[in-house]
Amino acid sequence: MQSQTALAPLDHWRWRRADAEARKKQLDTLKESCQNASYLKSVEISSAKKIEADSHSRKKIEFMTEKQREYAKTAQRLETSLLRSGLKKEVCHESLVAAKEKLDALETELKPLKLKLESYKELPPDVELAKVKVAEARQELAELTQKLTSEISMLHI
Repeated sequence: MQSQTALAPLDHWRWRRADAEARKKQLDTLKESCQNASYLKSVEISSAKKIEADSHSRKKIEFMTEKQREYAKTAQRLETSLLRSGLKKEVCHESLVAAKEKLDALETELKPLKLKLESYKELPPDVELAKVKVAEARQELAELTQKLTSEISMLHI
């Protein structure tokens, strides 16, 4: 009997220790549960915000799609109206742009021809007058050559 009474404080100590460990486990579980609840709450809030943003985006896309349909119908109606009123293909934007590009190409081809023509503008229209003008130019060249030769020979003296 003495051994049982001697073991009583040890059993009591073991029981208190087991009880303390159980309480610690319960506190840890409670703390974990609170953390999980907090995380769950933040996830719910985040999810609600994302759902709201998605809903807003969906509404915006629906609005834009409806506007696109409306604009397509309006464009078709206006195009039909233009064709009924006698619009010619020659005055459409695409035709005018193509004509402008063709005009630019022709102007580019014309530039060298204009420069060549400018060189002939000083000539008289009559062939005989042109020969006289060429003869005058040759005479002037001969005089200038003579003058240059004499100037050079005076430098050597």
